[in-house]
Amino acid sequence: MAIDLKQNASKGFTLVELLITLTIVLVILHFSITQINHVNEEQTFEQFIDTLQRDVFAMQQYTITTREMLSLHFNNSEHYYVIYKSPLEPELIRRYYDPNIKLNFTTLENPVRFQLSGNIINPGRILATYFNDKYEIIFPLGKGRFYVQKI
Repeated sequence: MAIDLKQNASKGFTLVELLITLTIVLVILHFSITQINHVNEEQTFEQFIDTLQRDVFAMQQYTITTREMLSLHFNNSEHYYVIYKSPLEPELIRRYYDPNIKLNFTTLENPVRFQLSGNIINPGRILATYFNDKYEIIFPLGKGRFYVQKI
């Protein structure tokens, strides 16, 4: 039984072919993972804003219906905000947010408070930075809601 080396050699792949294929697969994976991380970053900030909007709306509804004022206080050093009736009473809500979200109170006073009608007492702006993106969170006068715009 003689073994034909030429016939067996053509049945497999060479090391160079395998390395080229592996390199192409790794490059494709690298770019897809980079895109997934970028989408995840955008969703993290959007989730923070969505949660904050819901909490502000709940605060306003509570203030209007119970005629008791609530305060929204941001703790930037520990990356959370709380909603409370009085600093001496237990917190009603405490929400932690991503440490990469940096909040700078430009004209808005901390804590944020609403009138019994649901309008903000001291309107203003917060500059929010998330990695390289900058946003402005604006609480306008005479409005109960806030809006966000990318700078």
